[in-house]
Amino acid sequence: MFERIKKLFRPLAIFYLLVIYIFASLLWWSFLLIQKNNELHSEKIKTYSKEYAEKGYSEEFFNSSNLKQELDSKKQSQNLMILGEGLVFLILLITGTLKIHGSLQKEIKLNRQQRNFLLSITHELKSPLAGIKLSLETIKKRVLQRDKQQLLVNNAMNDVSRLNGLVNNLLMAAKIENESIQLAHSEVDLAEVANQIINQFKPTLGSKRQIVTNIHSHSYIKGDQMAITSIVTNLIENAIKYSFIY
Repeated sequence: MFERIKKLFRPLAIFYLLVIYIFASLLWWSFLLIQKNNELHSEKIKTYSKEYAEKGYSEEFFNSSNLKQELDSKKQSQNLMILGEGLVFLILLITGTLKIHGSLQKEIKLNRQQRNFLLSITHELKSPLAGIKLSLETIKKRVLQRDKQQLLVNNAMNDVSRLNGLVNNLLMAAKIENESIQLAHSEVDLAEVANQIINQFKPTLGSKRQIVTNIHSHSYIKGDQMAITSIVTNLIENAIKYSFIY
């Protein structure tokens, strides 16, 4: 498990190291460009100041000249341009990092959900398979009375129906994920669907629990029968799973 977590977070660690390296490089190159621009400005000031001195002008005159003001303004505008471009790049870097971070987190969350789903569905599939196996082994190894044999056969058939429902749920989930599902709009008898599903779950309820419905017979609704069956099955499963016996 620990190794699996390490493999999951390794791409994130590499990504964050790369982002930190780019951010540090951005700061370093911005500092160097501004420093280089200031050095060029100082060299130009020295050169023009020397030329003015050779012509007999004082340093105060050069400092108040338009040329000096133009050089200072140019240096300032170039520094602002470097900072502006660096800021734009930094905003793009942060925005991209946040977007990629969100996508990676979604992928990690989806991976965990899929793993949990597989573990859950594996457990759900084992239960009816174990029931079918137990019923068939009992019928095979023992000579039973007709009523007991029929009871085991009915239990096995109910487990088969439950297993079929789980497989249908898996198929529907796959279709929904691939966006290839096409729902029908036919009339479905909700009472009949509910009663069929309840009969499948009755053997698992025991003597202290029962399912009570208040659905009028021949209650038709428009929808996809497989989707409605899946919804009702999930509702009843959750009701059984999270109900308490007093």
